[in-house]
Amino acid sequence: MRQILVNTRTTEKRIAVLDGKKVIDFNLFRPTEMVQPGQIYLAQIEKIDRKIQACFVSLGSEKGFLHLDDIPEEAERHQGARLLVEVTRMGTKTKLPLVTGMIEISGETLVYIFGKSYFSVSKRIPDGRKKSLFSLSSRT
Repeated sequence: MRQILVNTRTTEKRIAVLDGKKVIDFNLFRPTEMVQPGQIYLAQIEKIDRKIQACFVSLGSEKGFLHLDDIPEEAERHQGARLLVEVTRMGTKTKLPLVTGMIEISGETLVYIFGKSYFSVSKRIPDGRKKSLFSLSSRT
């Protein structure tokens, strides 16, 4: 059985994927001053602009820009609401970093998107490998 272990006690974040007692993937995230694509934050909505169908969120030390369409349906959409966001594009001198509420966690064989009720299998995986993956998933 596969497990995902997350350690967030220090400023470094450690994520390990285990298959039984064997580590099959490990990631270490060190804090940086700049907002980088792929980073996930617990953001707070500061201002909603209905004209442009977007909101501005606080990422801690920086601000971000979030389209209202990129917020999951079950999330709250009002000033002061907190939600998880993932950075999709770095900011520039004139633009804030672009963030989305559709968190995407990619693995070797699948992509998990928060708020979606379906999953897809990569077209790059050979058919024989797809069959073995589905037979494994039906056993767990």
